[in-house]
Amino acid sequence: MKCPNCHFENLQGTRFCANCGLSLNLEVAVGEAEEKSSWSHTKSVKIDIRDLTTGSSFAGRYQIIEELGQGGMGKVLRVLDRKVNEEIAIKLLKPEIASEKRVLERFSNELKNARRISHRNICRMYELLEDSGVHYITMEYVRGEDLKSFIRRSRQIAPGTAVIIARQVCEGLEEAHRLGIIHRDLKPQNIMIDKEGNARIMDFGIARSLKTESITGQGVIIGTPDYMSPEQVEAKEVDARSDIYSLGVVLYEMVTGHLPFEGNTPLSIAVKHKTEPPPDPRKNNPQLSQSFGLLILKCMEKDPGKRFADAHELLEELKRIEAEIPTVERIAPKAKSPTSREITVKLNLKKTYRLVGIGAALLLLALGTWYFLLRDRSTVASGPPQEVPSAPQASDSQTEKQKPELSEAQPQSKLQTDVVLIPPVKTEEKSPMAEQKIEKKAETTRQDLAEAEKKQKAQLKTQEIEAQLKAAAGAFKAGKFERCLEAANKALFLDPQNSEALGYAGRAQEQISSAKIRTMIDIYIQSLYAGNLLPFYEKHCSQELYQALRGDVELISRAYAEFKSVASDVAIQFKDKDMAEVSFSNITTGIPIGQERSRVIFEGSYLWTIERHGADWKIVRIQAIVAD
Repeated sequence: MKCPNCHFENLQGTRFCANCGLSLNLEVAVGEAEEKSSWSHTKSVKIDIRDLTTGSSFAGRYQIIEELGQGGMGKVLRVLDRKVNEEIAIKLLKPEIASEKRVLERFSNELKNARRISHRNICRMYELLEDSGVHYITMEYVRGEDLKSFIRRSRQIAPGTAVIIARQVCEGLEEAHRLGIIHRDLKPQNIMIDKEGNARIMDFGIARSLKTESITGQGVIIGTPDYMSPEQVEAKEVDARSDIYSLGVVLYEMVTGHLPFEGNTPLSIAVKHKTEPPPDPRKNNPQLSQSFGLLILKCMEKDPGKRFADAHELLEELKRIEAEIPTVERIAPKAKSPTSREITVKLNLKKTYRLVGIGAALLLLALGTWYFLLRDRSTVASGPPQEVPSAPQASDSQTEKQKPELSEAQPQSKLQTDVVLIPPVKTEEKSPMAEQKIEKKAETTRQDLAEAEKKQKAQLKTQEIEAQLKAAAGAFKAGKFERCLEAANKALFLDPQNSEALGYAGRAQEQISSAKIRTMIDIYIQSLYAGNLLPFYEKHCSQELYQALRGDVELISRAYAEFKSVASDVAIQFKDKDMAEVSFSNITTGIPIGQERSRVIFEGSYLWTIERHGADWKIVRIQAIVAD
């Protein structure tokens, strides 16, 4: 099976390309509940949106400046429209998703609904276009940052700022609801804060008009699990109060710094929205007033009838709470510089004279002491000279006694010299010079032989290394990574520091590990389809993680049945040879138990942290990431 993206030849039945990680199949995730799961090959396109990087051009008129974010449906780019010389944003739809007619209808619906709304707190949308198989929407570029980034940077947003942001979002929702349009995917990633501090709602990708038929079909609800209302989780009909619930979750996250419900999987988070009461935000932020905390909890009531009736009612309550929050501006006094301070000095003449007199006396005392010390030193240095006793001279009698002793010692010294001067006896032996020449010649011959043998071994070793490297290169090119690793290891046995062999060994090991990890993801998808996740977790997760996931699986199995799922954008990043992080986008559908004609679609992403255990890999951490 050939990959439509990189044209790598994969084994038949493979669901992910072993080279680039592209999903080779796509389930029709938004079909009727009674439809069976089906897979189709991804449509080949001339342009891969992953190749659109900073500086490149797109559609003949857009120059890409930067990537603003990615989601389950595609990614958003900041571009320069050279035709009008204006910066705009374009939202690209993944080619493998755009091959579905229903998804294209949803993309078209985003533009149609958003263009009906004209409000200062809603981002303007322009056109739905297509180029070389890539569908995209052009929209207004808002300079600033999304609310999710603001929350991450601030950790906790001050209550006063949170109320202002929520009020502006509520004003935008009020206008949309007035036109009969609900957002259904309100989250911090879809709220931009511009340079002036104004909130702007974006991405009406799954918005639905209450006056038109849903494009997703009867009973299909789409959303992001972290912010879904209970009625969305249950695949029930939703109205404007569903957006109020999502705004309540956003408010909770703003003032506490984290979400009200967390879990290892998007499904487990969704079920908690349906079954568990939200915690009191004042426990995580004591600065919140009681009225503000109660407002958030009222937005997040499980029963829509207990929430605010509409955005206007919520807006009025937000304005009341905003008025209660103190807004006293504290102006710090400007510090004066040292030179600008006024200094008043009062002088007392009597005290001044007294101090001058004491100082003069001390000065005279010091001068007198110094004078006497200097005179004493000069006296010592110029004192009378002392007589130095001369060395004693020997008497004449002693000199006379020494002379005979010297004369008697002279014949004895001469006798000893005569004994030493006896000539040596000549012997007939080989010349040392000749022996040295013979030994040197023999040593040179031995060294030459050893050097020749060493060179021959080095040459054979080099030839063997080159042969193994050539075999490794050929095997890697052919996709035979096991053979490549074997050849590279043989080369490393001969030369452990060979950089080329180390490179082949590392890349081959990554490819082998990547294939195993992608197979693990494939098994995960199959297990999810079969409703058999627990055995998968038991086999492929660490014991600690498995125990933590058992509760999630039991919770999900009590709420949903007949799961369908598809994974895409598989990315593997090796931290070292024994640890890696695996991220992939995931679209999962589930049928709530007791509502066989309803379906819920969850869009999200996973981040797995995996470690090597012998020849296999084990998942040690699973993190559910909401797509930006």
